[in-house]
Amino acid sequence: AADDKAPKVLITIQGDGGKDSLSGWNLIVLPHGKGEVSARLERYDRLVYQTERMTLPEAGESRVLTASLVKDHFSAALDELVLFDEVPVNPIPGKSRIGIATWGDEPAIERIELSKPR
Repeated sequence: AADDKAPKVLITIQGDGGKDSLSGWNLIVLPHGKGEVSARLERYDRLVYQTERMTLPEAGESRVLTASLVKDHFSAALDELVLFDEVPVNPIPGKSRIGIATWGDEPAIERIELSKPR
């Protein structure tokens, strides 16, 4: 997104797959005017964690959103801004799908990288 815009994006981890875009654990990044963002972590459609509004650092050529689930702890950051830092979550047995959603033309996703913990 542009320097003064926060992206609106969703990442699903441990999802069901298929057409249900809110299955599993859902990180939702929400814009709040010029340079502010908040985040929600939901299990299916139930709010579990929510941040206050935070100021985004200035953007480089693009923004990097990272999310990780290691055992039973979730972390996420947008560029250097930490959204969630190892918050405890209850894993969803048998669910392993990952999903991504955006709203409107922004943000344009340039690259997706996936890795499995060692």
